[in-house]
Amino acid sequence: MRALLKMRKKGFEMRSASAFLTNVPAGGRRTTFLLAAAGLALILGLSGSEAAIRKIAQGGVVFTADELGSTVSRLDLSTGKVTTVPVAVSPHNVQITANGQTLLVVGTKPAKESDGHGNGGAHGTLLVFDTAQFRSKSPLEVQVGEHPAHVVADPVGRYALVTNSEDDNVSVIDLTSATPRAVIATGGFPHGLRISPDGNEAYVANVKDGTVSVLDLGDTSELARTSVGKAPCRSGSHRTEARSMSP
Repeated sequence: MRALLKMRKKGFEMRSASAFLTNVPAGGRRTTFLLAAAGLALILGLSGSEAAIRKIAQGGVVFTADELGSTVSRLDLSTGKVTTVPVAVSPHNVQITANGQTLLVVGTKPAKESDGHGNGGAHGTLLVFDTAQFRSKSPLEVQVGEHPAHVVADPVGRYALVTNSEDDNVSVIDLTSATPRAVIATGGFPHGLRISPDGNEAYVANVKDGTVSVLDLGDTSELARTSVGKAPCRSGSHRTEARSMSP
Protein backbone atom coordinates (compact mmCIF):
# COMPACT_ATOMS: atom_id res chain seq x y z
CA MET A 1 0.00 0.00 0.00
CA ARG A 2 2.82 2.40 0.86
CA ALA A 3 4.39 1.65 -2.52
CA LEU A 4 1.13 2.49 -4.27
CA LEU A 5 0.83 5.76 -2.37
CA LYS A 6 4.38 6.70 -3.32
CA MET A 7 3.60 5.93 -6.97
CA ARG A 8 0.53 8.13 -6.86
CA LYS A 9 2.53 10.99 -5.37
CA LYS A 10 5.02 10.67 -8.23
CA GLY A 11 2.25 10.98 -10.80
CA PHE A 12 1.55 7.31 -11.53
CA GLU A 13 -2.18 6.66 -11.79
CA MET A 14 -2.90 3.05 -10.75
CA ARG A 15 -6.64 3.27 -10.34
CA SER A 16 -7.67 2.60 -13.92
CA ALA A 17 -4.92 -0.01 -14.28
CA SER A 18 -6.27 -1.90 -11.24
CA ALA A 19 -9.80 -1.83 -12.64
CA PHE A 20 -8.52 -3.17 -15.94
CA LEU A 21 -6.62 -6.01 -14.28
CA THR A 22 -9.62 -7.13 -12.15
CA ASN A 23 -11.48 -7.94 -15.35
CA VAL A 24 -8.93 -10.62 -16.24
CA PRO A 25 -9.60 -14.14 -14.91
CA ALA A 26 -7.32 -14.93 -11.98
CA GLY A 27 -4.65 -17.55 -12.60
CA GLY A 28 -4.69 -17.14 -16.36
CA ARG A 29 -1.62 -16.49 -18.46
CA ARG A 30 -3.05 -13.19 -19.58
CA THR A 31 -3.17 -11.99 -15.96
CA THR A 32 0.60 -12.38 -15.65
CA PHE A 33 1.04 -10.82 -19.08
CA LEU A 34 -0.91 -7.70 -18.16
CA LEU A 35 0.70 -7.39 -14.73
CA ALA A 36 4.10 -7.42 -16.43
CA ALA A 37 2.89 -4.76 -18.84
CA ALA A 38 1.59 -2.65 -15.97
CA GLY A 39 4.90 -2.92 -14.17
CA LEU A 40 6.79 -2.02 -17.31
CA ALA A 41 4.56 1.01 -17.78
CA LEU A 42 5.61 2.25 -14.36
CA ILE A 43 9.28 1.46 -14.96
CA LEU A 44 9.20 3.47 -18.17
CA GLY A 45 7.53 6.39 -16.39
CA LEU A 46 4.30 6.01 -18.36
CA SER A 47 0.81 6.59 -17.04
CA GLY A 48 -0.75 3.45 -15.61
CA SER A 49 -3.92 4.07 -17.61
CA GLU A 50 -5.70 1.26 -19.39
CA ALA A 51 -4.69 2.70 -22.77
CA ALA A 52 -1.00 2.80 -21.85
CA ILE A 53 -1.01 -0.76 -20.57
CA ARG A 54 -2.85 -2.04 -23.64
CA LYS A 55 -0.36 -0.32 -25.91
CA ILE A 56 2.64 -1.91 -24.20
CA ALA A 57 0.95 -5.29 -23.94
CA GLN A 58 0.50 -5.42 -27.71
CA GLY A 59 4.13 -6.46 -27.93
CA GLY A 60 7.19 -5.47 -29.87
CA VAL A 61 10.84 -5.38 -28.90
CA VAL A 62 13.48 -2.77 -28.10
CA PHE A 63 17.20 -3.28 -28.68
CA THR A 64 19.84 -1.28 -26.81
CA ALA A 65 23.54 -0.63 -27.44
CA ASP A 66 25.24 -1.24 -24.08
CA GLU A 67 28.39 0.68 -24.91
CA LEU A 68 30.57 0.22 -21.83
CA GLY A 69 29.47 -3.39 -21.35
CA SER A 70 30.18 -4.48 -24.95
CA THR A 71 26.75 -6.09 -25.10
CA VAL A 72 23.46 -5.66 -26.92
CA SER A 73 20.17 -6.19 -25.08
CA ARG A 74 16.74 -7.18 -26.34
CA LEU A 75 13.71 -6.05 -24.31
CA ASP A 76 10.42 -7.84 -24.99
CA LEU A 77 7.77 -5.20 -24.33
CA SER A 78 4.98 -7.72 -23.82
CA THR A 79 6.71 -9.65 -21.02
CA GLY A 80 9.48 -7.37 -19.76
CA LYS A 81 12.06 -10.11 -20.44
CA VAL A 82 15.58 -8.90 -21.27
CA THR A 83 18.06 -10.96 -23.28
CA THR A 84 21.64 -9.67 -23.35
CA VAL A 85 24.40 -10.98 -25.61
CA PRO A 86 28.10 -10.06 -25.72
CA VAL A 87 29.41 -8.49 -28.92
CA ALA A 88 32.87 -7.87 -30.38
CA VAL A 89 32.57 -4.08 -30.21
CA SER A 90 31.70 -1.29 -27.80
CA PRO A 91 28.34 -0.61 -29.48
CA HIS A 92 27.24 2.99 -29.87
CA ASN A 93 24.15 2.75 -32.06
CA VAL A 94 21.59 0.12 -33.09
CA GLN A 95 18.88 0.13 -35.74
CA ILE A 96 16.36 -2.41 -37.02
CA THR A 97 15.37 -2.71 -40.67
CA ALA A 98 11.77 -1.79 -41.52
CA ASN A 99 10.76 -5.45 -41.94
CA GLY A 100 12.09 -6.25 -38.46
CA GLN A 101 14.31 -9.06 -39.72
CA THR A 102 17.76 -7.47 -39.39
CA LEU A 103 19.43 -5.73 -36.45
CA LEU A 104 22.33 -3.39 -37.22
CA VAL A 105 24.90 -2.59 -34.53
CA VAL A 106 27.83 -0.23 -35.02
CA GLY A 107 30.79 0.43 -32.77
CA THR A 108 34.53 0.09 -32.23
CA LYS A 109 36.64 -2.69 -30.79
CA PRO A 110 36.69 -2.22 -27.01
CA ALA A 111 39.88 -0.80 -25.49
CA LYS A 112 41.29 -1.73 -22.09
CA GLU A 113 40.53 1.73 -20.73
CA SER A 114 37.47 2.52 -22.82
CA ASP A 115 35.42 5.57 -22.00
CA GLY A 116 32.84 4.71 -24.62
CA HIS A 117 31.77 6.98 -27.46
CA GLY A 118 34.36 9.59 -28.35
CA ASN A 119 37.52 7.49 -28.62
CA GLY A 120 39.00 8.83 -31.85
CA GLY A 121 41.20 6.76 -34.12
CA ALA A 122 39.18 3.59 -33.46
CA HIS A 123 38.46 1.44 -36.49
CA GLY A 124 34.80 0.57 -36.77
CA THR A 125 32.71 -2.53 -37.25
CA LEU A 126 29.11 -3.06 -38.35
CA LEU A 127 27.44 -6.14 -36.89
CA VAL A 128 24.51 -7.60 -38.86
CA PHE A 129 22.17 -9.77 -36.78
CA ASP A 130 19.25 -11.96 -37.83
CA THR A 131 16.67 -10.83 -35.24
CA ALA A 132 15.01 -14.26 -35.24
CA GLN A 133 18.31 -15.79 -34.11
CA PHE A 134 19.57 -12.91 -31.99
CA ARG A 135 20.84 -15.13 -29.20
CA SER A 136 21.72 -18.32 -31.07
CA LYS A 137 23.56 -17.11 -34.18
CA SER A 138 26.65 -14.90 -34.33
CA PRO A 139 26.29 -11.69 -36.37
CA LEU A 140 28.12 -10.97 -39.59
CA GLU A 141 30.95 -8.45 -39.17
CA VAL A 142 31.63 -5.73 -41.75
CA GLN A 143 34.57 -3.35 -41.50
CA VAL A 144 33.69 0.34 -41.74
CA GLY A 145 35.62 3.55 -41.03
CA GLU A 146 37.05 5.14 -37.91
CA HIS A 147 34.77 6.11 -35.02
CA PRO A 148 31.43 5.02 -36.51
CA ALA A 149 28.63 7.01 -34.91
CA HIS A 150 25.28 6.00 -36.39
CA VAL A 151 23.77 3.42 -38.72
CA VAL A 152 20.50 3.49 -40.68
CA ALA A 153 18.96 1.21 -43.30
CA ASP A 154 17.06 2.12 -46.45
CA PRO A 155 13.26 1.61 -46.42
CA VAL A 156 13.40 -1.91 -47.89
CA GLY A 157 16.53 -3.15 -46.11
CA ARG A 158 18.83 -3.50 -49.11
CA TYR A 159 21.69 -1.45 -47.72
CA ALA A 160 22.87 0.36 -44.60
CA LEU A 161 24.66 3.69 -44.14
CA VAL A 162 27.25 4.23 -41.41
CA THR A 163 28.70 7.63 -40.49
CA ASN A 164 32.47 7.37 -39.99
CA SER A 165 33.09 10.43 -37.86
CA GLU A 166 36.90 10.45 -37.83
CA ASP A 167 37.11 9.74 -41.58
CA ASP A 168 34.58 12.42 -42.63
CA ASN A 169 32.62 10.01 -44.77
CA VAL A 170 29.73 7.54 -44.88
CA SER A 171 30.03 3.84 -45.64
CA VAL A 172 27.37 2.22 -47.83
CA ILE A 173 26.97 -1.47 -46.95
CA ASP A 174 25.13 -4.04 -49.08
CA LEU A 175 23.04 -5.99 -46.56
CA THR A 176 22.36 -8.88 -48.92
CA SER A 177 26.04 -9.81 -49.10
CA ALA A 178 27.19 -7.92 -45.97
CA THR A 179 29.94 -6.21 -47.94
CA PRO A 180 31.02 -2.56 -48.41
CA ARG A 181 29.50 -1.00 -51.53
CA ALA A 182 30.85 2.56 -51.52
CA VAL A 183 32.24 5.39 -49.40
CA ILE A 184 30.77 8.92 -49.72
CA ALA A 185 32.66 12.02 -48.54
CA THR A 186 30.84 14.41 -46.18
CA GLY A 187 31.56 17.43 -44.01
CA GLY A 188 33.60 17.33 -40.81
CA PHE A 189 32.74 14.66 -38.26
CA PRO A 190 29.48 13.23 -39.66
CA HIS A 191 27.22 11.93 -36.89
CA GLY A 192 23.44 11.50 -37.18
CA LEU A 193 21.77 10.80 -40.51
CA ARG A 194 18.40 10.00 -42.07
CA ILE A 195 17.35 8.43 -45.37
CA SER A 196 14.50 9.91 -47.39
CA PRO A 197 11.27 7.83 -47.52
CA ASP A 198 11.91 6.93 -51.18
CA GLY A 199 15.44 5.75 -50.37
CA ASN A 200 17.06 8.05 -52.92
CA GLU A 201 18.82 10.51 -50.61
CA ALA A 202 20.40 10.74 -47.16
CA TYR A 203 20.86 13.78 -44.92
CA VAL A 204 23.94 13.82 -42.70
CA ALA A 205 24.61 16.20 -39.79
CA ASN A 206 28.31 17.19 -39.71
CA VAL A 207 29.30 18.24 -36.19
CA LYS A 208 32.64 19.99 -36.70
CA ASP A 209 31.85 22.29 -39.62
CA GLY A 210 28.16 22.94 -38.85
CA THR A 211 26.78 21.60 -42.12
CA VAL A 212 24.32 19.11 -43.53
CA SER A 213 25.43 16.88 -46.40
CA VAL A 214 22.79 15.75 -48.88
CA LEU A 215 23.81 12.41 -50.40
CA ASP A 216 22.61 10.91 -53.67
CA LEU A 217 22.34 7.20 -52.93
CA GLY A 218 21.85 6.29 -56.58
CA ASP A 219 25.30 7.35 -57.73
CA THR A 220 26.73 7.39 -54.16
CA SER A 221 27.90 11.00 -54.14
CA GLU A 222 27.43 14.19 -52.15
CA LEU A 223 24.87 16.41 -53.87
CA ALA A 224 25.20 19.43 -51.60
CA ARG A 225 26.64 20.67 -48.31
CA THR A 226 24.84 23.51 -46.58
CA SER A 227 25.72 25.45 -43.43
CA VAL A 228 23.32 25.20 -40.50
CA GLY A 229 23.76 25.91 -36.77
CA LYS A 230 26.75 25.12 -34.60
CA ALA A 231 27.64 21.46 -33.95
CA PRO A 232 24.60 19.67 -35.46
CA CYS A 233 24.60 16.07 -34.26
CA ARG A 234 21.36 14.58 -35.60
CA SER A 235 19.09 15.08 -38.59
CA GLY A 236 15.44 14.57 -39.47
CA SER A 237 13.63 15.11 -42.75
CA HIS A 238 10.26 15.84 -44.29
CA ARG A 239 10.15 15.42 -48.05
CA THR A 240 8.00 17.79 -50.14
CA GLU A 241 7.37 17.87 -53.86
CA ALA A 242 9.58 20.88 -54.46
CA ARG A 243 13.04 20.99 -52.91
CA SER A 244 15.82 23.48 -53.48
CA MET A 245 19.23 23.55 -51.82
CA SER A 246 22.37 25.44 -52.71
CA PRO A 247 25.42 23.31 -53.41
